Amino acid sequence: MLPDVRHIWGMAFTLYDVMRVAAIAAALGICVLLNRRRGISSFKTLLIAAVCVPVSIGAARLLNAIEYGATRTNWHSDAIRIRLFLGRYIRRSGVGGS
Repeated sequence: MLPDVRHIWGMAFTLYDVMRVAAIAAALGICVLLNRRRGISSFKTLLIAAVCVPVSIGAARLLNAIEYGATRTNWHSDAIRIRLFLGRYIRRSGVGGS
């Protein structure tokens, strides 16, 4: 079952997306408050978060790709799918000189 996709101002999102952003915002707010108590400026905290949040999301996606990527049972179907995609791309764009 696919998640229910909503659209506002041309942007598509699901409830999972909203909850993920809320969780990141809450964690960031707590970190800013706790770091200010320890004498670390909000700017430094936000700067570190601006680097770490995208890196951690990318790392999670990479781990998912490794975990759920091609296995011995489905590598052949993946190769066929890629070949079909590249064949359509080459025919449409005229790449390849035929």
